[in-house]
Amino acid sequence: MATLLVVNDDPVQLHLLASLLEQDHETVIRFTSVAPGWTCA
Repeated sequence: MATLLVVNDDPVQLHLLASLLEQDHETVIRFTSVAPGWTCA
């Protein structure tokens, strides 16, 4: 299992992608902009 950082400015696409990854039992950290994502990484 992995922890994945997913960044997408479209909330619908972000939700869809993260949901698919979570179905594969991955841990997903979601962001809608790059700046907070880089801080987290």
